[in-house]
Amino acid sequence: MKYIFDNEIIKPNPFGETSEERIAHLEGTIGCIFHDQYRNYLKTYNGGKFKNDCFVFSGGVDGRIHGMYGIHDGPDYANLVTRWNLAEYYDIGEKVASESGYFVFASTATGDLLLMHGRDDGVYFLDHENINYEAGNATEINPVKVSNSFNEFVGVLRSD
Repeated sequence: MKYIFDNEIIKPNPFGETSEERIAHLEGTIGCIFHDQYRNYLKTYNGGKFKNDCFVFSGGVDGRIHGMYGIHDGPDYANLVTRWNLAEYYDIGEKVASESGYFVFASTATGDLLLMHGRDDGVYFLDHENINYEAGNATEINPVKVSNSFNEFVGVLRSD
């Protein structure tokens, strides 16, 4: 059994381990350096599933992690290499996504997204209903910061 805080990883490396080289290559593609806690998660568990996968935060932010993405040659639905780009979701588009600086690292069971940003260590929740559109084009996303770090986020996950 593997643990981050008191949360067990029940399926580490579901599609294989990753390497420092693959992590660095994706960081170059995204344009940010992953924070140490998230980088360690990728190197050790690479998309591994948490036993406790539900979260509840103030302001009505709640959900269940559907998929943690890893860096591997496995299926696209679980692959950080193909799923990180916010522009690929909800018709957000490249302009709004690149200006925001966020990248997607996981999805929820309801299709919402968990994000990180190169400017701080926090984890953010993006409810698809909190995206502003004008004439069918996304003009602004409004993610909510739910934790100050990846490990803090993992530490508050609970069972349903």
